[in-house]
Amino acid sequence: MVDQAQADVPAGPLSALKVLGRTHDMVLGLQADVIRTGTISIGDTARLTFR
Repeated sequence: MVDQAQADVPAGPLSALKVLGRTHDMVLGLQADVIRTGTISIGDTARLTFR
């Protein structure tokens, strides 16, 4: 979990995300549930929420 303290990285989402970005050439994967199917185009608005 990126918001939990890791080895030599303090707790907090920004610190861990910065380390992940540097380590993995700024590639990050997300897991999501589809709420409504359809096509997403450039310029469309997308919203991520936490549960």
